[in-house]
Amino acid sequence: SSSISSDKSTSTRSNDSSVSIKSSNNDNSNSMKSTSGGVPASKPEASSSAAAAAAVVPTAPKASPPSLTSEAKNILKKDSKKPESKAPPHAPAVKTSPSKTAGKPKVVQKKTPGIAINYLKAKYKVGEKYQPGFSVSHEEICANNGRDLKLLVFITSAPDHERHRTAVRQTWGHFAMRHDVVMVFMVGTTHNQQAQNMIDRENERFADVIQSNCIDHYGNLTLKTTAMFEWTKTYCSEVPYILKTDDDMYINMPLLLAFIESKKDDKRVIYGRLAKGWKPVRSKKSKYYVDMATYSKTTYPNFVTGPAYLFTSDIVEQVYQQILNTGFFFLEDVLVTGIIGEYLNIRRIGDSRFRNEKIKIADTCKLMQTISIHMVKFEEQFDIYKRTLDGKTKCKPK
Repeated sequence: SSSISSDKSTSTRSNDSSVSIKSSNNDNSNSMKSTSGGVPASKPEASSSAAAAAAVVPTAPKASPPSLTSEAKNILKKDSKKPESKAPPHAPAVKTSPSKTAGKPKVVQKKTPGIAINYLKAKYKVGEKYQPGFSVSHEEICANNGRDLKLLVFITSAPDHERHRTAVRQTWGHFAMRHDVVMVFMVGTTHNQQAQNMIDRENERFADVIQSNCIDHYGNLTLKTTAMFEWTKTYCSEVPYILKTDDDMYINMPLLLAFIESKKDDKRVIYGRLAKGWKPVRSKKSKYYVDMATYSKTTYPNFVTGPAYLFTSDIVEQVYQQILNTGFFFLEDVLVTGIIGEYLNIRRIGDSRFRNEKIKIADTCKLMQTISIHMVKFEEQFDIYKRTLDGKTKCKPK
């Protein structure tokens, strides 16, 4: 999901202590964990396994979300319209057959001239592997191409992560009730019929799971991110900001929306947890191993780690076309926000509130001062949600 951040099929990290790393985050650089195969230069890599996200876990609580304070309720109600306009009682029938998909965008990637990035050498370009289009597109989610929205949240998810998606909907996903916020889950094509049945049932009820034509696989995170850019370009190009995140993340929505409000005039920028001077992993024992033939430089360009990053919509078209014409690289955050971001002269700006790491749930003040928290189990979403919004904890200003 991410920089090899998680998958929930797609996006958690794996321990790899074989590499020296250089930490560089303007929040707490000494605590940075490798989330993308790139590692800081001064400290052994220490990240959690992506496989953990797919582990079988207890059934999510069925209890209703905790009561909110009047302040939190006001945030949810701000400028809201009638809920039925966003979530009709009877969602449209789900289209699962590729032959019934919505019209595919006019992308002819093989005829588009390639733009060389000399130090990245792959056997094929992303566009030669990517299958454009969606078997389930839900273009109706983004009315008027997003011009009335403030934020589009893309949550990458694995087809069988129904519990993760449910937990998000019942907690911080409630902010999609606002008329100016849209949230969607992005999954790929699956051959697991049970997982497909789950997705179909969710779409009948919530109509919020987009399914791309690319096979959903941990090694295809770059393709899933490419699908996010394609969908945004095609159906929601006028939304000001897009957040890319994963289904094992907790997003502090009031803090994120306040952050966006303070940056509303920014252009051509990606915000998140900035990784500076991270080195490719050269150990063949690591799942993040990158050989010299594929990537010849000793460090990656500065990039924003993949569990959560926020970007302006004015880069979407250009980034999408450049992804298709760039060699395939499995570390999607390094490729998209680093290699391509540097090539296209897009600013990558770090902010300490995008922690993109696990935080102790008992540390309520830290939770309240953080935009993005990583490696959150689906049952933990409810506890964090209550702690950050119930208004009982008084914290000193940071």
